[in-house]
Order: sequence, then structure tokens, then C-alpha cells
Amino acid sequence: MISTLFPLLLAFLGSALAVFNLRVGIWLSVVLLPFSATELMPRQMLGITGLNPLNVILAATIGSLILSMAIRPASVRLPRVPVIFIVYIGLLFAGAAAGLFYIDMAPSMPVGNGVMQELTPKKYLIEELFKPLIIVVVATLSAVIVRDDKSARKLVIAIAIALGLLGAVIIGYQLTSGINLSEMASSKSRKMLSWIGMHANDLGHLCNLGFVLMLFSFLGSKSKLTRGLFALSAVLGGTAAALSFSRSAFLGLIVVGSYLLISRRRIMDFVLALIAVAVIILLLPDAFVERATTGIESKDTYAITAGRLDGIWIPLFPEFLDSPLWGHGLSSTLWSDLNRPYFVVGHPHSAYLQILLDFGVLGAFLVAAFWFKMWSIFRTLHRYHYDPFWRAFFEGAMLAVVVILVQGLSGQRFVPWFPHTFVWLAFGVALGMYPIIMRVQKQCDRSIAIGQKAARVK
Repeated sequence: MISTLFPLLLAFLGSALAVFNLRVGIWLSVVLLPFSATELMPRQMLGITGLNPLNVILAATIGSLILSMAIRPASVRLPRVPVIFIVYIGLLFAGAAAGLFYIDMAPSMPVGNGVMQELTPKKYLIEELFKPLIIVVVATLSAVIVRDDKSARKLVIAIAIALGLLGAVIIGYQLTSGINLSEMASSKSRKMLSWIGMHANDLGHLCNLGFVLMLFSFLGSKSKLTRGLFALSAVLGGTAAALSFSRSAFLGLIVVGSYLLISRRRIMDFVLALIAVAVIILLLPDAFVERATTGIESKDTYAITAGRLDGIWIPLFPEFLDSPLWGHGLSSTLWSDLNRPYFVVGHPHSAYLQILLDFGVLGAFLVAAFWFKMWSIFRTLHRYHYDPFWRAFFEGAMLAVVVILVQGLSGQRFVPWFPHTFVWLAFGVALGMYPIIMRVQKQCDRSIAIGQKAARVK
């Protein structure tokens, strides 16, 4: 009874607050967004499928935004988005439209308890297009309320709370499940986190990216209170990522550790980073090392790639050659020859191969251009922001994009996907902040130019 009433109460109170205060609605949406792909978020309320606290609060928030624009247009400032962002979103819709011509070729998919379900146009569009686009919507809404430093910091606090809660739930379950680390690390236990509704690899990637943002937020923050919050969130997120025993998540953590060692210019920062890495390595249980090095010593490519090389990547590659320029539509693996006549795999376990299969070389070029634009915006804010906190935050966001590229070798996607939630939220903050910082930077450049001109005249 309580488990049924709590989501209803959260949805009612959250939507009521969102109607009266747009910022509260967006803040709550940011906190709830990472949970939306898990079983922790109900799939229905009052018998209505798709009705859940996030969707209700998000609808109320959008309604509040429209009302504010109608009553007080000056109170709302919509973000200016890069052209490549619009092209990127358009590509997703074009890919989904193309996919509608193929879904009849997709075999029935298992949904649990031996039940098979056919892929219908409605289910395809909801699962592969509209649900992931909720991430983009929340990120864009976040940009709307970034009008000053205070409002932007509240969004980062919301990200910290979301990651901390998710990490605490995962760690708490793992500690109380009675499963030891060796069992968790086993290649036969990759569905150990299925109770939460996401694969262990996806959870590892999600928590990894949140960990990067919170780690650098901690490094840049001066307030003891927020430093404590960011540190706790980073510890919980990083621990949860490690407990997923995802090897691609391990690789992402190695990238973060390596970057810290290379990038710290002050000798004290370098020494502290080196000590931290050394302590972690020394205290790391053997189960983590065994999982991370599976197949490496014996040079067993099957073990190293978890059977993906021979079982997925090589069989799928000829399909790319069938349509190398524009691909076969969004999530085309669902109707690939590999999945016929029986369903084998839902995605190719490589973001690079998937983007080629879905959108071809031309689409892959546009997707790469978008991610580069995102990274370059983070880089600009890291270089030119006047506040050390934001310089550190966007340095973490830059690194998070690199981690996505690394983790994409054996998983994830380069289209909006829930493991990327925290990076998309950082992008939303960046979209709101970018025009402000560029305006300040231009004013500074203009003042410097005037000063230099005056000096030459004298």
C-alpha cells in the first residue's frame, strides 16, 4: 500500500509545486531522471501505463513554462542551441521513420517468464525514440533556468542528490544480498542487477559519468557543505560503478585516474592524486582485478570481448556494408539477420558499430560533429569561466565525454540513452551558461582592446 501511495503522492505534490514554481519542477525532474529507466520508477499508476512521477512532474513543468511565457514573456529565456544539435535530433527522427519500414522483420522479443512480445510501431517509437528523448527535454529545460550562478549550482546539487541516492540503493542491495564479491565478478552474474531494471553494464556507465562530474565538482567547490555533498555523491557513485563489475566501466575509471595524474599541474595535487590511486590499487579486492583482467593473460579474445567479437560484431559488420552511407534505421540490430528467425541480442554492444549500422557513414559524421560540439562547449566554459567551481565542473564534463567514447567501444550508444543522463544534464547547464560567459568574455576582450588602443595613442 505504501509503495503504491508514495509515487502518487510524489507525483501530486511535485506537479503542484511545478505549476507554481517552474524551477522546482525542473529541479525535481533532474533528481528523478536517472531513476526513470529503473524499476525504482513505477511503470504505471492508477492502471495507466506510462503514468509515473517523472512524467507527471515533467508535464506540469512544461505546462508551467508555457504559462509563464504567455503571462510574463520576459521571465523566460529559451536557450539558444547549436545548429548541429537540431540536426542531431532531426537525424534521430529520420532514423526512427526509416526503422518503421523494417520492424515487421524483427522477431518476437522475450519480456520475462518465457513470454514473447512482438515489436509494434508504437512500442518501437516509445522505447527507442520518445523515452530517450525525455533526457534531452529535461536537459533543455535545465538550460531555461540557468540565469545566474545560484540557479545553476542548484542543478548540480540535484545531480549530486540523484547520483547519491542511486549509488546508495545499489550499494545497499549488494551489501544485503548475501552475494560475495567473487560471485558478483563472475561472467555468469551479469544479470545480478536485473532487479533494478537495467543491465549491470548500463548502471556502471551511468554511475561512472555521474562520478566524474561529482569528483570535479568536489575539486572545484570552496564551500564545506557542498564539498561534503559532492564528495559523498562521488564516493557512492564510484563505488556503485565498481560494484557493477562492468569491465568497460572499469576502463572508464582508469581513464579518470590517468587523467588526474597527468593533468594536475601543482606538485601537491599530483602527489595527492598519486597517493589516492596507489591506495585504491593496494586495497582493491582480488575479485575486481580478476574481473578486469579476464582473458588477458591467456589472450582469449572470446573471454576478453565476452563473445562479442565472434558472436555479434563480425556477423553484424556485413550489414553495414549493405548500406554504408545511410544505414538501416534507428536500433536496426532488432531486425538484423543475426536476430532472425530468433531474437538473440537487442544492440551490438558497441556504440561505434551501432551508429554505422543505424545511420551509415553520413549519419555517423553528423553524430560525431554533435558530440564534438558538446565537448567544445564544455571546453570553452572550462577555459573562460571566471568561477573556479565551474571551470572544474566543465573540466569533469569534458572528461565525461571522453569516458563515453572509451566505454562506447563495448557498449552504450551515441544517441540519447539513459547511461548518458548525467552528461546530458551537464550539457543543459552548459547551454544556459554559455551565452552568459561568452557575453562577459566579449566585454572583457573589448575592454582590453580599448585599453591597448589607448596605450598606443599615448
